[in-house]
Amino acid sequence: MKSTIYYVLFVSLSLASTDFRWTPSETYVNTQEFDLKASMEKGKGVYQTLCASCHMAEGTGVNRVFPPLESSENLKDASYVAKTIKNGMSGPIKVKGVTYNSSMLAMNLSDQQISDVMNYIRNSWGNSYGPVQTKDLPELLKD
Repeated sequence: MKSTIYYVLFVSLSLASTDFRWTPSETYVNTQEFDLKASMEKGKGVYQTLCASCHMAEGTGVNRVFPPLESSENLKDASYVAKTIKNGMSGPIKVKGVTYNSSMLAMNLSDQQISDVMNYIRNSWGNSYGPVQTKDLPELLKD
C-alpha cells in the first residue's frame, strides 16, 4: 500500500512539474505540396465548360476572331491572365503576330476555379509557365 501511495505521489509531482504548453514545431507544419497535375485536371473541366467554345478544345482559337492559347506568349504574365479571366476584356490584343479585336466576358469563378483554369491553360498545348495557387491570386489581381 505504501508503495502505491509513493508511486501516485511521484507521478503527481512529475506531472505537476511538467510544462504541457504546446509549442509549434516543424513536425506539425502541413508539408503537403501543391499538386499541379490535380489542379490542371480540375481546370480542364472549367475550360471545357466555359472557354473551349471560343478558344477551342485544343486552345487553337478561331483565326482572327478568338485568339489561340496554344503556345501563347500572352499567358506568361500570370497577373494579366488572372485579371482577364476575372474581369473579362475587350479591344485589340496581339497573339503570335495576329491582332484580334473581340470581347471576352468576365467569368464568375471562384478563386480556386480561376487558379485551376489558369494552371490548365498556362501548362497545356506547348505552354509551360508554372503553377498558380489560390493564395497567389490576391497579389495577381491587384491593380
